[in-house]
Amino acid sequence: MPGVSLYLNRFVQLVFVILSIGPVNAIPATGVSDDVPLSVPKVEDFELTGTGSHPVWEAVSWQSMTKLDDGGTAYASKFKICYSNTGIYVLFEGEDRRITTVYDEDFGELWNGDVFEVFFHPDTDINLSGSKNGMAVSYVEYEINPLNRELVLFISRKDGQTRSGFPERYEGARRVRKAVNVALPSSGAEGEIVGWSAEMYFPFTLLADGGHTVPVSGTVWHANFCRIDYDSGTQVKWSWTPGIKHSFHELAAFLTITFE
Repeated sequence: MPGVSLYLNRFVQLVFVILSIGPVNAIPATGVSDDVPLSVPKVEDFELTGTGSHPVWEAVSWQSMTKLDDGGTAYASKFKICYSNTGIYVLFEGEDRRITTVYDEDFGELWNGDVFEVFFHPDTDINLSGSKNGMAVSYVEYEINPLNRELVLFISRKDGQTRSGFPERYEGARRVRKAVNVALPSSGAEGEIVGWSAEMYFPFTLLADGGHTVPVSGTVWHANFCRIDYDSGTQVKWSWTPGIKHSFHELAAFLTITFE
């Protein structure tokens, strides 16, 4: 992967810091069920705009994320998801008042600023609430911030150990395609925004590197869709899966998606 050597000195930090998001006070969600997977519609491939303006999104329903922490502003936060023969599309949208991040490079510690996050865990045969000893658990984490910077991690757990790493040969058709749009107020007030959105495409050629099989109709995965905002001066989190207690990496709290 071009330039990956620039980020290797962060590797040890990434292994541990990503698993140490602080405690939260969970707020019950509405319209979310552990028993009924979210249906992911199948579409033809399309170009990204960052705004979700392509007509294909009109037939895809918004899903809300639940604010987990006390404090901060209760910004509306939501996402959409669909897939094609070649990859998965995700669209995030959230209210906001200002961009709160200084991370202007890919593969940095983006979670320390405003960010949207996606987690995919395809192996539903593993009982996530049980012991992980002797069992390989692999999943993908993706982060994107308002400056259009990204972080891609493949994470595995086995025999009580957690390892994370960057994808190999992250270039060309194997890269995540992405686009970000920051919405400005009509008043034009300097430094203020009204929200931001991020649109991304995850090619199956990349996801397969994490041991993930290409989904077909009826395939079920675990997943989560999250947000972090720092407008209040402290970390405030949102999650599609409302059972999160301490970390976005609580796989047992993930809900399920099924591919149409």
